[in-house]
Amino acid sequence: MSIRRRLVLLMVVLLALSATFLTRQLFNSFHRGYADIVESLMFDFGTALASQVELEGGAGTANEKLESLFKTYRERTTGNPQSAGGGFEIYITDDRGIVVFSSADPAEVGRDYSRWRDVYLTLRNSYGARATRTNPDDPTSSIYFVAAPIRKNGKIAGVVTVIKSKQSIEPFLLRAFQQVVPYVVLGLILVAIFAVLVMNWVTRPIHRLRDYALQISEERSAKIPQVDPKELRELLDAFEKMRITLEGKREIESFVQGLVHELKSPLTAIRGAAELALEPIDSSRRERFLKSILEENRRLQRLLDELLRIARLSNRTGLAQTQAISVQNIVDRVTSAFEALAESRGIRFDVSVVPGLELAGDPELLESALRCLILNSFDFAPDGSTIGIAAQASDGRLTLAVQDQGSGVPEFARDKIFDRFFSLERPGGEGKSTGLGLNFVREVMKLHQGTVSLIPTSSGARFALEFSVSHS
Repeated sequence: MSIRRRLVLLMVVLLALSATFLTRQLFNSFHRGYADIVESLMFDFGTALASQVELEGGAGTANEKLESLFKTYRERTTGNPQSAGGGFEIYITDDRGIVVFSSADPAEVGRDYSRWRDVYLTLRNSYGARATRTNPDDPTSSIYFVAAPIRKNGKIAGVVTVIKSKQSIEPFLLRAFQQVVPYVVLGLILVAIFAVLVMNWVTRPIHRLRDYALQISEERSAKIPQVDPKELRELLDAFEKMRITLEGKREIESFVQGLVHELKSPLTAIRGAAELALEPIDSSRRERFLKSILEENRRLQRLLDELLRIARLSNRTGLAQTQAISVQNIVDRVTSAFEALAESRGIRFDVSVVPGLELAGDPELLESALRCLILNSFDFAPDGSTIGIAAQASDGRLTLAVQDQGSGVPEFARDKIFDRFFSLERPGGEGKSTGLGLNFVREVMKLHQGTVSLIPTSSGARFALEFSVSHS
C-alpha cells in the first residue's frame, strides 16, 4: 500500500474517531449544561413556592391554593410544545420529612421522605437535590428532585421539592444539538481539506524522489530535485551518493570491456607484424611490416587520448563555470577550421543560424562537440556534397543540428550509435574510427543538461544538439 493511501486511510480513521468522540462530548456537554439550567430554574421555582407557603402560614396550610394553582398550571402546559413531556410537579414535607402535599399523587401525603437526599439535606440547612431512575436500566427514565427550605421564625419548618422528568428536557436538548451539528460537520470537512493539503505537502517531496530514482534507473538525464524537510534531503544525498557509486561501477565495467575489445585488434596486428618482421625476409617486406606496426601504434595512441578525454568528462558532475556563448561565433570558428578539408573534397557548408542566439555553457567543450559532429559528417559525406549546419530556438529550446548527404545510419545501429567504441565502416574501405567521438558529444551534452539525438532523414544523417535556453 502506498504512503498516500496509508495517509488517506489513517485520516479517515482519525476523522471517524474524532467525529464520534466530538459528537459524544458535545451531546454530554449540552446535556450537562441543560441539566444545570433546569436545576437552577427548579431551585428558583421551589424557593418562590416556599416563600408563598411561608406567607400562608407554613407547610400544610396552603394545600387548597396549591391544588388550584397546579390545576391551572397543568391546563396551560398540557399540549404546549414549549413544555414537552410535562411541566413541574412538587411535594411538600414538614420539619420531620412527612409529606403534607403532593401535586402529582395525593396518595403520597403522610409518607416519610425524611431519608430522601433532597429532604434530608435541606432539613439540615444544606442544598438538597437528587436524580432517581424509575427504570434502573433506562438512563432516560431519570427524575430530578430539587428542594428549597420553608422557614418559620428563622428555623427550617419544611421542604418544598420541585420535580421534573429528564424526558421533558430531552426534546429541547435534541433541538439545540441538531442546530449545532451542521457547524460540527462543516468543521470536520475543513479539517479533512486541511489534512488532504498537509498530506499532499508531505508526499510531494517523496514523489519527487521517486521520479528522480525512476529517471536514474532508466538512464535518463535527471536534475537533482529540491526537497524538504531535512530528513528527506539526507535521503536524497544518500540516493545521489549511491547513484554516483553505481554509475562508477557500471562505467568501469563498460570501460574495461570496451577497452579490451578495442585493444585486442591493434595488439594482434602489431604482434603479427613484429613476428613476420623477425623472419628472414627481404627489406621491402620488413619495411612494410614496420610501417604497419607504427600505424597500429598511432591508432592506439589516438584511442588512448580520446579515452582520457572522455574519462575526464565522465568524472565531472557539472560545469564549474558557464558563460554566455554566441552560437554564430562557435559555428564560424568550427567551419573555418574545416575549410581546407572541405575545399580539398569539394564539400561546401550550408549554414543557417538565427541571429542573436546565445546559450550558457563551456565554449571549449561545445566547440569540441560540434567539431566531432562535423568530422563525423566528413567521414560519410561524398565528395562534392553539402554539410548543413542549422540553429534555431522555439518553446525555450535551442537546437543546433548538423546534417550530411551520406548513406545515413542503418536502422540496426541507431540505438547504439552513441555507445562507447561503437563505430560503422567508413565508405571507400577506410575502416572504422575509434567509436568515441559521438560518445564524447553525449557526455558534453549531459554536462550542459542537454541531449544529442540522431534524426533519420531520407538522405544522410542528421544529429541534433538540444539545449534549454532563452532566445536573445
